[in-house]
Amino acid sequence: MNDDAAPPFLQAYGRRSLASDLVTDAVMVGVPVRGVRPSVTGKLGNVANSGAKNWNQFQAATRGQFSSRAEASKAWYAYKKTNGIPAGTVRSSAAKSQYLKQLGQSGKTPKWMNQWLTQGKVPPGYQVDHIKPLSIGGKDAPSNMRLLDIETHKTHHRYYRPWE
Repeated sequence: MNDDAAPPFLQAYGRRSLASDLVTDAVMVGVPVRGVRPSVTGKLGNVANSGAKNWNQFQAATRGQFSSRAEASKAWYAYKKTNGIPAGTVRSSAAKSQYLKQLGQSGKTPKWMNQWLTQGKVPPGYQVDHIKPLSIGGKDAPSNMRLLDIETHKTHHRYYRPWE
């Protein structure tokens, strides 16, 4: 696409930027981008310069720019497409099972959990958490996993936001 093909509100800014591509793609997929006018397009430039590589970073960089999560989600889809960001994080059930079996053999858990852990299953009331979140580059490996009770896990994710 050349500069002449840019939407009228972006032509005043000269060369197209990643931010203008983001806005153009968002508009093309039907996302009404709130406040897209010359005085606000500078905010969208922060998205382009932020280096957002995942949903969490994108949310932090675009806080307050969309009127709903659905709009933000559509814009994220367009942003990923424009920047060649692969979709999704692959989680390995084999790595999780391996972690749980190792934990059961370690003797560091209450004995009642062993009936689940030795089979590679999560005990009732617990969840496996990634110490360094996958969304910021953590590995899906047993060395990056821990077993947390559900309430602790919910509290952890309510307050721990490494991308902000």
